[in-house]
Amino acid sequence: MRSFMVDRTGEGPYRSAFEQSLEVFGRADPAQMAHRAGADHDPGSSVIRLSSLGYPLEVSHPFGDVTFRGTGERPIWQWQLVTLNYLGRADGTPLSGRLTAFRDLEGGWVFQEPFVRHTLSRLAERVLEEHIPALRWALQELGGQLIDVGDVGADLPLFPRFPVTVVCWSGEDEFPSSANVLFDSTANHYLHTEDASAAGSIIISFLNHLMDEREGGRF
Repeated sequence: MRSFMVDRTGEGPYRSAFEQSLEVFGRADPAQMAHRAGADHDPGSSVIRLSSLGYPLEVSHPFGDVTFRGTGERPIWQWQLVTLNYLGRADGTPLSGRLTAFRDLEGGWVFQEPFVRHTLSRLAERVLEEHIPALRWALQELGGQLIDVGDVGADLPLFPRFPVTVVCWSGEDEFPSSANVLFDSTANHYLHTEDASAAGSIIISFLNHLMDEREGGRF
């Protein structure tokens, strides 16, 4: 994993959110949670194993410690929290294959403005023609499968049953560059809309870091 993916600060003011998520996670049956989330459960070690953005994670039960498998290192706290909430909310609904915009998720209109400001706009700023090769590479570094949509697009495996589709257009003349993040129509069976917003923010942050790495400097 990259250094920017590893937790160095702790959850800070979000401790109460962690405590609520840990309570839900700790009360649930780990085997059932894993089954519904498309993850694996090891009853001997009481650990749930799943992949996220191409990285193998382990989550201990009932304590809810989220680590990169075999390292003892923890993902950034936002990633930990979304992982716990995914496991706690997953109900096993099959993916539909139908994409939906963030605003069309449950209560999406409430979070739409900050989602655009903190997620879509941050990526759109970098969707310029000269940065497309780096963006394409960064998407693949997060386990993305490139798709033939927009100037560059990919399906990213945030969790086994929570794919995220990123589509970008570089723009031309009077049309500015733009980006969109789309979800399977079953998204709310696996994450609350606020968590979906956090997931989008995590992905865009990682893409920006990876593009910096590829291009050798800050944009």
